Amino acid sequence: IRESEIKDCGTLFKGSITIFGSDKGENYSFDKEFDYRYDYNQESDDLDRYINQKALEVIEKYPDCRFLLYYSTDINILYEEILERIICVNDNDLVDLLEDKINTRKWVSDIVPLPPYIVDHGYNISYQRATKRFPDYEQFVIQADYSCGGSGTWLFYDQNVDSILNRLQPDTKYTLSPYIDDSISINIHIVVYDNEILLLPASIQLIILNDFSFSYKGADFIAYKYLPDFIHKKVSEYSQKIGNRLRYAGYRGVLGIDFIANMSEVYFMEINGRFQSSTFLINKVLSHKDLSVQKLHMNAFSQKTSD
Repeated sequence: IRESEIKDCGTLFKGSITIFGSDKGENYSFDKEFDYRYDYNQESDDLDRYINQKALEVIEKYPDCRFLLYYSTDINILYEEILERIICVNDNDLVDLLEDKINTRKWVSDIVPLPPYIVDHGYNISYQRATKRFPDYEQFVIQADYSCGGSGTWLFYDQNVDSILNRLQPDTKYTLSPYIDDSISINIHIVVYDNEILLLPASIQLIILNDFSFSYKGADFIAYKYLPDFIHKKVSEYSQKIGNRLRYAGYRGVLGIDFIANMSEVYFMEINGRFQSSTFLINKVLSHKDLSVQKLHMNAFSQKTSD
């Protein structure tokens, strides 16, 4: 997404095609060329055309070049000549499964705890139905089956019913869960190898509520260290279980897992089969060992273990 995300990757990359960047040297920046602030949680035909155009220019300049994707799903919008140069890509069906928040929850429901939830189409969601299904709660979280960075996730309660219901697409599926008071949102990077799962440091996600919509605003790795030990243990245990399920399914490389925790349990929320917005922070530490999350990701496709 940002040119700065590969700042601490050493000489791993010659250049980048990004949404936000300097548009100088070997960086091709969508926002600089078109001079407007783009919401990267929304699909854009203009961005798709830009990526393809710039990738073709890179190929002409460097015929032997290779590309590493931030979003694996971008493989669906790339021209054939570019696809031939993409490296470190997982099976498309598996990537599609992880993109679907509802089916991913079902896929791991037998190995990790989930918050209570129901699945329903937008046209059938109502506050009355929510309180009937979860009578001990007054506030709820609605999330679209495909969402990112908080986009498509809303807080739902008796005083904003009309506002939220007007945002739902009638034929789209959503999860509806009770809002868990005093909860903490947690993210962890893991890297899946042939023979092992590498757990990288976890962080507390900084989430704000803007017009009833949840938005990701950053990560705090230091604050995570001060959470109770049982949360650390469960995040590690559940991440290992999920990582092994993905390993057996054939997934390789980096991904992010989101959990929500309170003082009694840690609940699985979703898997993001890509680099994370906080990846650059881990890279600042790894760079002292001539490593980066991107390099670990690439190694997972060629090595059995992280050694």
